[in-house]
Amino acid sequence: MMNMNALEVARVIKSALECSVYAAPTDPGLTVEEVYEVGRRLGLKEGEIGDAFQLTKHSNTKDRLMPGPDVLPPGWIMSGIMDDSGCLKTAAFRHIHSEMSDAVGLHGARQARLDASLIIERGAKKGMQEHDIRVALTVSGLCGILREDEGLVRYADGRAGWGTVTQEPNSPSHLHVKPNVDKLRTLAVVRDVVLRRFDGRPKHAEPLDAFADQLDALGYAPFKMWWKQMVAELRHIDVQSTPVAATVVAAALVEGALTLVVRHARKLGLRGGFHYYPGLRKPDRAYGGPHSYLFSSDGESSVEQERPGADCAGDRLV
Repeated sequence: MMNMNALEVARVIKSALECSVYAAPTDPGLTVEEVYEVGRRLGLKEGEIGDAFQLTKHSNTKDRLMPGPDVLPPGWIMSGIMDDSGCLKTAAFRHIHSEMSDAVGLHGARQARLDASLIIERGAKKGMQEHDIRVALTVSGLCGILREDEGLVRYADGRAGWGTVTQEPNSPSHLHVKPNVDKLRTLAVVRDVVLRRFDGRPKHAEPLDAFADQLDALGYAPFKMWWKQMVAELRHIDVQSTPVAATVVAAALVEGALTLVVRHARKLGLRGGFHYYPGLRKPDRAYGGPHSYLFSSDGESSVEQERPGADCAGDRLV
């Protein structure tokens, strides 16, 4: 992807935060790390993402970045002209505010409360999907129209009656925007990132990033920063203009990875699968040997305290 200016990158981040609501309406927002993950998978560079943060309007909730109230102006939601993602169902918004309007008529604006599960149940009887109603509830909350506390939904102060007078679905002003291809692509990435929170897959889809998260389990936590810095350096190198630099950094990562996994491989009983091919590399320079990339100049291991030994020098996985 070509370099984008900060405003364009900010729009991508803003779109990603918006899409988090559609992907997980009961658990919306993205952590800073997740924003970087989404950005990288959409082709953005880490520096571009960092610079664009200050231009992105968002709110913080605990450890999450949430879309700001300007993302989805409430008046546009009800008229149906805002949705370019295919995720906002106008019928779901109308249902919610119809139910809330009835509650206001019965109990008054200050006392009107409805259980969210009851709103969803009644919507299901009308053929609506639970997910669509959840999205509508969350978006209404982010827009400052509704508030939900411990499962009870009420109008925010001064918002009672909002949405009771709406356009009919077939009226000329009920327009639908053509789906935004870029937003749909962003939504797919965000949905995958959100699913990785609990489905057991690594947080990162890119193997180079996922490997860094495994270094703690491998017993090499001190090397996590080194690995991340080398990966970042590799990504910043222009392979066309500086191929030698790219090759050197890539080779360092390969040798580093093999050095860091060799002890774990032996624990899994893979020792018999290591073989040295004479002539390919000198034994003292091989992965895990005393002069490999992650060993100090005096031959002492900076990765493992145990001496690699002759059976370790020259090991190569086949």
